[in-house]
Amino acid sequence: MLLSPDDDEDEDEQKYERGRQQVRPGDPSDQLARIGQSDDDRDALASSSELHLPHIPLRPFRNQVGGHSAIYKFTKRAVCKPLVSRENLFYESVEREAPPLLGFIPRYLGVMLVSYRRVPKGVADIMGIFEMDLDDSLPEGGTTQWQSMAPGHGLEKDVRRRSRSRSVGFPMSGKTLSPIRPLGPHSSLRSKQLRLSRSPRLNPYLQPHTSSAHGSDTGVTRQNHFILMEDLTGRLKHSCVMDLKMGTRQYGMDATPLKKKSQRKKCDRTTSRSLGVRVCGMQVWNHVTQSYATQNKYAGREVRPEEFASVLSSFLFDGERLLAYQIPVLLQKIYNLAKIIRRLNGYRFYGCSLLLIYDGDRESQEAFQSYADVQGRLRRSHSEDLLAGPVGKRSSGRRRRGEVNVRIVDFAHTTTGHDWKPYPPSMANKINGTSERGMPGTEMTSSSKGYCAEVDPETGLIYARFPPHYPDQPDCGFLFGLKNLALALEQIWNEERIRRIKAARDKTGLGKDEWQLPPLPTDGKEIFDEVFGTEDEEDMGMIST
Repeated sequence: MLLSPDDDEDEDEQKYERGRQQVRPGDPSDQLARIGQSDDDRDALASSSELHLPHIPLRPFRNQVGGHSAIYKFTKRAVCKPLVSRENLFYESVEREAPPLLGFIPRYLGVMLVSYRRVPKGVADIMGIFEMDLDDSLPEGGTTQWQSMAPGHGLEKDVRRRSRSRSVGFPMSGKTLSPIRPLGPHSSLRSKQLRLSRSPRLNPYLQPHTSSAHGSDTGVTRQNHFILMEDLTGRLKHSCVMDLKMGTRQYGMDATPLKKKSQRKKCDRTTSRSLGVRVCGMQVWNHVTQSYATQNKYAGREVRPEEFASVLSSFLFDGERLLAYQIPVLLQKIYNLAKIIRRLNGYRFYGCSLLLIYDGDRESQEAFQSYADVQGRLRRSHSEDLLAGPVGKRSSGRRRRGEVNVRIVDFAHTTTGHDWKPYPPSMANKINGTSERGMPGTEMTSSSKGYCAEVDPETGLIYARFPPHYPDQPDCGFLFGLKNLALALEQIWNEERIRRIKAARDKTGLGKDEWQLPPLPTDGKEIFDEVFGTEDEEDMGMIST
């Protein structure tokens, strides 16, 4: 999900900044940059269904370090990206069937209808524009009735504030924007239609106009749905992010044979096959140089199994010291996540990433270090599992300032186990790809390049070209990656512990804010023995599921 620093999104951001410099003081677009920051402006507005719609600038998301889909910043605490229908269905299924997992995925705020618009050439600004059309209902057939999950606490307030904020300088004609209502469980989004206008060239001097859900505006070239979710880095001063591609299998059930072949080759050549986890991108704040150190997905593909722990360690190094105090708490989160995944029979997280996110700000880290030290002393004194608590409870509770947050993202190729059906035995040629024609009476669907599936018209389920090998079991490939991630963290802790013991023995002295490390608490590690058995019992044949 997070963008590699060498991706072309950086170029978009540079163009955006150049375009911003062209805006004259007092120009409407300059005032639009401050939309959502004034409570006085917000309180001055009332509801209305017809209005001249203002434009809201949309910035490229700067903290993306991996993934393919472009992500855009909508508010200080929310981002949006192109929607894949299976991703939306997955969010809904998790809410119904696996609530404990909600603490490990970004908060889902809803779905927006997005329009792409062309403007005259010669106008250099890649600023995105949102038009908000909050009519009571959409035209028939205009949009599927999407559902939203549990509200994201303060997030939906931020989105509503952004949508209601007045655009100073635009003629409002006595009409105002309707507020976005809270996104409660299963609330309909038919009444909330937001459209994005973006192209490589957009007018920096924005003008008001109106459009309809029918796309009657001649400037609209196409429309897509975007998913709106929380910005996991929104409140961080120095966002440190590691994107880990999880699992031993990356291709979805509807992959074409060619896509399957390319994905298997990529896994075989990287740590995805040997460890079930691969570095897909990273940025970490260096406190000494006051700059970011980055690594893109191509460098991640070159990491050898024996180097993985070292790369992971560099993510927890601030240029001066290893943030070892993060490891016990992070380990407990991984154990808790593994316990949840273990119970999700039939679920597969093909192509998903695990994001590790923390604030590299020194003050934030000192605050969390103080908290971790207290918890560590209490644990050793009372032998209580104060770091984790019940499964899912600690992960979904209030975030601690400076802690490493763990989130799963990118659900375009996931399955819940009951959203597909196998091909009939007579259609075995669909599996090996020898047939180019679909079955009689079926429709074809494609989620992205390299993916295509037939849909059963009666049930609406896709026919799985490459179904899971063990459909009644949990995702052992994902769990295998979590196991090796946990082992790498153990290795980092133990090596740092030995280093500090030697430093004290040799009287070379420990660094600032360093002290002797106790044995690493690994309560919860037994979950991996339950799944895989001991090393002698481990069945590697079932990993690629």
